[in-house]
Amino acid sequence: MVTESYTVSLPVKVIARPLGIPGEEYMTFKQWSDAFLSVKPLGNDARTTHLQEMVAYVGKLAAVRREQGA
Repeated sequence: MVTESYTVSLPVKVIARPLGIPGEEYMTFKQWSDAFLSVKPLGNDARTTHLQEMVAYVGKLAAVRREQGA
């Protein structure tokens, strides 16, 4: 059985870890990244939704890190 840790590419892990994204959220981060970097049409609604979710999530992480002084 292939586990999630083997299905997430190394670049996603390398970027997500310093941002403070926990391992269980890597696949979601990958979906957001794919939508952001996609050259094929996703439809504006799908792309916008993914980007808004990513911005909100990263904003929350940043707020927590500021509170913790990190």
